[in-house]
Amino acid sequence: MEKTFAALIREHGAALSAYCRFLTGCKSESEDLLQETWLKAWTAYGAKERTWNRAYLRSIAYHAWIDRVRKVREESGYEADEEATTSEEDDPLRLWAAAERIVRLLTPEQRTVYLLMEYMRFTASETAALLRTTEGGVKASLHRARKKLGAQHRERIEECSGLHGEERVQPEESTVFAYLEAIRLQDVRALLVLRNGGSAEDAAIAVRCAGNGGAGRSAADAERRVPAAPVSSLARSRAA
Repeated sequence: MEKTFAALIREHGAALSAYCRFLTGCKSESEDLLQETWLKAWTAYGAKERTWNRAYLRSIAYHAWIDRVRKVREESGYEADEEATTSEEDDPLRLWAAAERIVRLLTPEQRTVYLLMEYMRFTASETAALLRTTEGGVKASLHRARKKLGAQHRERIEECSGLHGEERVQPEESTVFAYLEAIRLQDVRALLVLRNGGSAEDAAIAVRCAGNGGAGRSAADAERRVPAAPVSSLARSRAA
């Protein structure tokens, strides 16, 4: 039975709001984008045969955001490289989906180890020292994380082949957003807050401190010489 538009808003409103905030990076702009997205969705609702789910609503928001960016550039006379604006690796839909899979599939410990070593390029010894555990424990967590993400990738291929289509429980949008912000700012403290059972709001406070020049990063991170991978690498990871 087809859902009513009001039911669609109730089910996906919070998730879409978080995604718009992720796209714009600004609360006021995200609210404007959210209103525009729902307006576009309402206009198209019932017009065509399609599945109205979270992924499709995010797609509407993403394209609305792209149109806004292009309009601003045109009005300012800025001519951007077309290839640079359409990079698949920087696609927010892919980045969000990759972070969402990491949050959904991995334990807080495995997420922390995976992101520190695969994205922030910490060594096993550095990660073990930061987390106050052993190198063996860190390597075991990384192995389990890679195994889970690899297995999930194979499941996605099977789903695309129509072998099975089990409904998944989606993680909290605020948690996904907190991890993405921590990754974008390379903020180790926020990752540790989430690992230790802190809420997404606690992690957001740590991120804001880092963004404002506070002590968001740990001393161990500040002393390291190996640069982190660009945030777009998240979409190329095993999670993508």
